[in-house]
Amino acid sequence: MYGSLFLLNFIFCNPHFLEIANKVYGLDNGKVLKVKIPRFDQNGFVSWEVHAESVKPLGNETYFATEPTLFIYSEQKLESKALSQSGRFSLSAQEAAGEGTFVVNGGGFFAKGVDWDWRNAVPGGKNRMSFSSESTVIFERGLNNFFANHKKDESVEIEACKDKEEVTNSLALVPTIANAHSLEFLQVELGKHRFSLDGNVSIEGKNLFLTCEKMEVIFSRESNSSKNNFIGAISSIKAVGNVILTQFGRKCYAQQMIMDVREGTVLLSGTPARVIDDEWGEASGARIILERGKRIAKVLGDKNQRSRLELPALPNFGFPKDINNSQKK
Repeated sequence: MYGSLFLLNFIFCNPHFLEIANKVYGLDNGKVLKVKIPRFDQNGFVSWEVHAESVKPLGNETYFATEPTLFIYSEQKLESKALSQSGRFSLSAQEAAGEGTFVVNGGGFFAKGVDWDWRNAVPGGKNRMSFSSESTVIFERGLNNFFANHKKDESVEIEACKDKEEVTNSLALVPTIANAHSLEFLQVELGKHRFSLDGNVSIEGKNLFLTCEKMEVIFSRESNSSKNNFIGAISSIKAVGNVILTQFGRKCYAQQMIMDVREGTVLLSGTPARVIDDEWGEASGARIILERGKRIAKVLGDKNQRSRLELPALPNFGFPKDINNSQKK
């Protein structure tokens, strides 16, 4: 098997690709069928590999592939798999692009989009993939119980359940889904991906629906996990531009939101940032801090903008309108 892989690798890197392919495979229609093309890193391990139903040369070391599947490896482990109906591959530049739908299955995330582009190496990272339209990314583990439910704290349910592990696992399966016009993601370092979404952005998860103009999601994998080597989770989210965060019984407005999942905090900032809560009313300020699993919001002002809290109207307790006059009588 390895001999045939080496032969195909040699063929597709050779400028006389078509002539060699015809001699090796006995073809005269300009296509090579059932192709598997590997690329190796400096240590001799497979870095990425393309499988295709057929490949046809287009000139300048660029080839048109039908039903291509791209396998990407990291430290000798399969990191992600991507497939499309067709695409143009430049093997020398280690790039590819296509007009149709591109589907990517990674360790803990699933992405899909139209008009795709892939580059093996770019400034600041590697294996950059981008979609120009109809972009979606699903994070398998999601944000779980980052925000508390306004009706009851779900942690109480977990404590009362006999099988805590079973409940925790079921909560972890709730995915977080992000949609946008365009999407770009790349590996910025080992075990860490950055997802950049732009245009009509929305993200939905457990007790969370957020819309904004632009969003950046950092997705990290635990390097010391032996059981789930390449299953990762969201570690932070940054949303910018007309941010609206909707939860059960609460709505937040800001120009920027920074969510630190590991610290369990959300920082809202804007002109001003606002939180409208069904239970305790409306608050606004230069910055508002929300904490994981709590209904409390910390409102912070600055020298140019004071904090403001507007409580709900008090109920009618049955007193007469003019208490002083009623007492005189």
